[in-house]
Amino acid sequence: MLTDETVDDVRQRIEASPKKSIRKLAAQTGLSFSTSISLYFMLVCVRIEIVSQRENIHDIVNVCNFFSTKTNELSTIPTPAGEVIYWSMCKVGSSCPKESVICLKTDAPTESLVNLGKGFTFLFDGPHDGSSFSLQAEHSEQCRADKTRNYTTYVSFDEKLMKPFVQYKNNDRCVFDIRIPDSTAETSCTKKVDGFLLDFRRLTNDWIVSTAANRTFVLNLCGPAKACDDQDVATCARSFSGSVVDVWGDASTRRITYENGVVRFQFHHGTRSNRLSTKIEVRCKWGVSYGPASYLTPPASSPKLSKFVIESNLGCVKLPMNCKMTDSM
Repeated sequence: MLTDETVDDVRQRIEASPKKSIRKLAAQTGLSFSTSISLYFMLVCVRIEIVSQRENIHDIVNVCNFFSTKTNELSTIPTPAGEVIYWSMCKVGSSCPKESVICLKTDAPTESLVNLGKGFTFLFDGPHDGSSFSLQAEHSEQCRADKTRNYTTYVSFDEKLMKPFVQYKNNDRCVFDIRIPDSTAETSCTKKVDGFLLDFRRLTNDWIVSTAANRTFVLNLCGPAKACDDQDVATCARSFSGSVVDVWGDASTRRITYENGVVRFQFHHGTRSNRLSTKIEVRCKWGVSYGPASYLTPPASSPKLSKFVIESNLGCVKLPMNCKMTDSM
């Protein structure tokens, strides 16, 4: 169990000797080498005050990886008032004022950036039941709706969410309640392989694929296909006039497989005797989240099966390899 006393002990040892060997740190504290690496990363590299009894500190590191982007920009979340929150749990970005890790972009009366916090504190009891863990932003500036207090922002991680959203807590314009997908949770759009979680929850946009049969297919891997006009439809066929001709897969039937390095999504619709099915291969394409999708003509023996290939960097699966080192000396 990772206790407050253990975290404080590690923090003091790091402060006393910043260049301390992590292997030596593990030996001195009795922690495993992997836990020591993660804890060192959190205390030295990430702007979070660790005040937690969570046994698995790796969750926070996974969240950092989950929300990191190649452009080094912060995540953006629209507010109910039409403003935008920029935030990052793991770094300071160029979109916010100096040293701010979370800020609010306002448009009225003039465009400005409001500091909502320069760091986060880990909460024992978050604002929501069922959240895996919660954070509270610290060192924010004065609330514009009530100048007697500063802004308060909570960030909670929810295993049921596919995308982040923000609301005002109890309709208080000075208190933001941000809900974030839990990067460590298994959902219908993740796949655990050899103990490691493959996460596809960012793939919520529609792909439109034209075919030679005077119709287009609409595909959505991790959400309802918006162009299919139904909350439970993941794949459908539309005529060139825009009307839905056939539903080829319900979102609730989503199944993900990983075999021989290949990720595939499968959906179906209808009863067993009259079932339409869709198989989608996510092919590796580094540097591209939403690459092109192509239609694969099915064999004549499978008229009720549609097959597609989508290119995305989320199809580039790199699982850790167990290495064994021996010393011949």
